[in-house]
Amino acid sequence: MLYVARSVYVRGEPLVVRTAFPLALLRDVLSAGRLSLGAALLLAAAASLFLGTLFLRQLVQPIQALVKAVNKGGPISLPPLPVRPSAEVQELALALKNMAERNEQILQQLQEERAYLERILASLPVGVLVVNREGKIRYENPPLGKLLRMPSQKGHPFQGVLRSPELVELLEDALRGRDGTCNVVLREEQRFLLAQAVSVAGGAIAVLQDMTERHLLEESRKAFVADAGHELQTPLTIIRAAAELLLEEGSSENQRSYLERILEQQERISALMDDLLLLSRLDSGTAVPLDLTEEVDLAELCRVAREEAALHPLAEHLEWEVDLPESAPFAGWSEGLLRCVTNLLDNAVKYTAGRFEANPGGKVSLRMVRDDLLPAWRIAVADNGIGIPEAMRHHIFERFRRGDASRVRNGKAKGGYGLGLAIVKRMAELHGGSVLLEDSDEGAAFTIVLPDPPSGASQREEAAKRG
Repeated sequence: MLYVARSVYVRGEPLVVRTAFPLALLRDVLSAGRLSLGAALLLAAAASLFLGTLFLRQLVQPIQALVKAVNKGGPISLPPLPVRPSAEVQELALALKNMAERNEQILQQLQEERAYLERILASLPVGVLVVNREGKIRYENPPLGKLLRMPSQKGHPFQGVLRSPELVELLEDALRGRDGTCNVVLREEQRFLLAQAVSVAGGAIAVLQDMTERHLLEESRKAFVADAGHELQTPLTIIRAAAELLLEEGSSENQRSYLERILEQQERISALMDDLLLLSRLDSGTAVPLDLTEEVDLAELCRVAREEAALHPLAEHLEWEVDLPESAPFAGWSEGLLRCVTNLLDNAVKYTAGRFEANPGGKVSLRMVRDDLLPAWRIAVADNGIGIPEAMRHHIFERFRRGDASRVRNGKAKGGYGLGLAIVKRMAELHGGSVLLEDSDEGAAFTIVLPDPPSGASQREEAAKRG
């Protein structure tokens, strides 16, 4: 039993009320309450599960339909459903549909661009080869197959396809990030190719150009110059001997004038042929007459060149500025190096005299400095003559190009044939150097850069490689 006592007041008098309740009855009431509550909770859970499943099915079914449409790769659309999809699902379907349409347009544009690029590459007169990082051929245009005489090898490693070791090495270097150029000779077919390779994202690209016709033309030109030079030497010698003999035998004043002009023109033609033969030998890279390791004092060589230039008839009124070290040891071909400096000084004298004539004000400078950064010797020749037109600056070292193309060859100011600077450039390159046309406020300024010979290899070998 459960007993409960409580005090109360009735008409001012305290009383105690007692009551008792059987515990068994209370337990029965609580048990019945628990059963009712559990049943209610189960019923609510079942109702919630049913309603939640119904709601999720309405939400998931349209999303699953969208997923199927996306996986099919076709146009995205919301298929008809038993229950109308929510606004959010409809917005999602519309967004996916728009995205698919944009992707389709982009893909179509890419395909058109690719086809356009392939048409361009196929119409080029050069061969194009593209390889990926794994060394497999990704693309090759039709001219490449014609140049290398091979069928399409797309997807194959280029090492097993290309027959030229130079080309294989060039592509391997490009895959390592080193761009380069090399000459490829296909001896079986007597073809000469110029190959250039560059590294790109995901692989390398090689471009091959057929230089066979140009090579043959160049060889024909060299052979013609060499043959013509040798063939003309004999008649020129005979002409000179005959003219000198007539002068010695005594002639009238009028005849002597004509004979002197004959000798003068013979000397000019002989000098021209000597220049052409020298250029031909320099271009061949195999007929340099002297050892390129000859010990040379560049300072003394410049002094000799300056003294010879000062004896020129046009140098009579010129002012000279010379700044040379005591000595400048170098290894090279002394005669060729003297020819370089002499050509530059002769041009400086002629073009400066062409501006000032017999008036004072003409200046020619010759300086030499040591560049320890390269290391190299720098020989600078400058003047304040008529200068070089801007349009000629990019072509001044080409053959038969002259700084003053309009200058008339008469009197003492005879113009050259535009071979002097070409010889200077080729001679400097033969020694591993270069010649630069410097910017100048007036006149012209040239600098010959002659680096020290490389250690461990003779200059003749290096010159042969450059040739």
